[in-house]
Formats: sequence, C-alpha cells, structure tokens
Amino acid sequence: MIVGFLGFGEAGSNIAAGLSSEGIRDIYAFDVLYSNKEYKEKLKEKAEFTGTVLLDNAHEVAAIADIIFLAVPANFAINSTINIVDSLTKGKIFVDVTTASPQEKKEISRAVVEKGASYVDSAMLGALPKYQHKVPMLISGNGCDQFIQKMKAFNMDLTKVNETPGAATSIKYIRSIVTKGLQAILVEALQAAQYFSVEDVVVESIIESMDMPFEEIINRYVGSVIIHSNRRAHEMENVLSMLKQADIPSTMTEATMQKILWLDQTNAREKLGGDMPKDWKFTLEHWGL
Repeated sequence: MIVGFLGFGEAGSNIAAGLSSEGIRDIYAFDVLYSNKEYKEKLKEKAEFTGTVLLDNAHEVAAIADIIFLAVPANFAINSTINIVDSLTKGKIFVDVTTASPQEKKEISRAVVEKGASYVDSAMLGALPKYQHKVPMLISGNGCDQFIQKMKAFNMDLTKVNETPGAATSIKYIRSIVTKGLQAILVEALQAAQYFSVEDVVVESIIESMDMPFEEIINRYVGSVIIHSNRRAHEMENVLSMLKQADIPSTMTEATMQKILWLDQTNAREKLGGDMPKDWKFTLEHWGL
C-alpha cells in the first residue's frame, strides 16, 4: 500500500511517523513550503525520520498513492483538492484531516467523488505528537468502510459516524463550543477571583458543585437554566456590572447573560411544563428550540 500526504506539517508528519512504525514503507508527501529555503531543511529532517519521500509536485503524490491524506491548513483545503483532483481515480481514498468547515468538506467530497475516488472526513480528537497515527479519529463520508478495512492492520483508532461528509467535523466543532468555551469562561472567572483575592475559595466551590458525573452536570445545568432563566438573567446582569466596575474583561459573562435572556424569551420553560426535566434528552425533546 502506498500512502501520500498533501501537506507535511504536524498532522502529516506525525501520522506518517506512526504508519512508518507499523511497517508501511511507501510513503510520499508534498508540501508547498519545500521550495522555501527557511523550511526546506526541517521538512527534510521530518521526511528522513518518517521514511517519507518528498516529491516536488502534489499531482505526483495524488497519482501514486492509494490513500491520500489532505493535511494542509484549513484555508487551503479546497484549493489544494481542486489542484490535484484530476489525478484521483477509482479505488483511491482521499482522507481529509483538515479543520475545514463541514460545508467546505461537502464541497471537497463532491469534487473527489466525481472522479471516482472515495472521500473520508476525519476529525482528530487528540494530541498528534503523543498519539501519531493512533490519534482517535471520528470519520464520515462514503470511503469510511474502505478506509477502516485498509487501516485496521495498522492500529489506527477510527470510529465511523455516518457517510455524510462534514458530519465528523461538525462533532469536533460542537465539542469545541464546550471545551474552548469552558477554557475561556475559566480564564474570565479566575481573573475576577484574583482581582477580589478569593481565588482559592472560588475554585474549591466550583470543584464541589461539579463533583458528579459529567452527564449529571449536563442534565442539571441545561434543565435548570431554562426553568430559572428569568432570575438567572438578572443575576448575570449584576455579575456583568460588577466586572465592568472593576474593569475586568467580561466577554464570556456578557455572552452568558445574552444567551439566558434569549432562553427566557423562547417559552422553553412552558414547553417543559415548568418543572425540572429528568435529563438532557427529555429537555431536547420538549424545549422547542
């Protein structure tokens, strides 16, 4: 089996290193930075370490490889695909590991499938330097089953979502609302706690209030914010006022207040019967949002 990479940065080189360690010997890559003197030596070092042959043309990689990983920055994903799409043929698997949007991945998939190749949208959910090719990947697209079949001997961690291109990426994007949003909220809260010299008490209180399985946190928090949206919106107005008076950045607090105000205007509370829902699934079935 011949593996190719379009883009040989962190994603491409780490996946290549892992596949090489599993015994894959025919690995080729193209990176536009190879023509840049500043990056050429670094790319050569990566190639030597991973047993990868660097080619001067993206078309060559697409033409020679059975499995092609698209691993370029997201803003170049569509153009990089269009550039080589004429080199794709039936039987080839095009694996898009970029962070391009779900809509862009649908567009890329159409271009790939029209040439008879198979498309895989891959969302990587871990640290590449640590996991390399074993990084957990959610995958979607018409090439999923074929990709899993070919790569199961090489210990890749692949979970099929469905055959809709962009579906895997949508999961990663939606997770980021929570993971990145929580990071930003914690930064804002700790800034405020430090200003008022109450950081230890605040952190201890947060830990205590969240000392439960995370699904229970989802059940409680999503339901209660709807049931008590009016009161909590006013509370967040007061919190926002406090932060502004202290000249503390309050982006996340203001967004929280606006979201709760919006919830209060949706009649979701009435649709839930005015009582605390039993779990998040019940909430989603009845909130009418």
